[in-house]
Amino acid sequence: MKMIGNAFLDVMIGKIPVLGTIFDFTYKANDRNVKLLKEHYFEDKHQGSAWKYIMVYLLIALALMLVFIAATVWIAKLVWGWIESIL
Repeated sequence: MKMIGNAFLDVMIGKIPVLGTIFDFTYKANDRNVKLLKEHYFEDKHQGSAWKYIMVYLLIALALMLVFIAATVWIAKLVWGWIESIL
């Protein structure tokens, strides 16, 4: 789950212009994931259930999807209002 979190964070913040580029340059999600793999296989760390983390990630993803859908509907209504005022 930590690996998925690293990748998710890298993708989400990486989408932001300029800030995303700086974040990608400094965060190094792949290096962090390789470190986690080594810790798991060679040092026997990171054992146990990850269900609570899975649920948190799913809830965050659902919340973000709802926000993006609401923003898209709001922008569509705004644009439609502008089009109607021109016609």
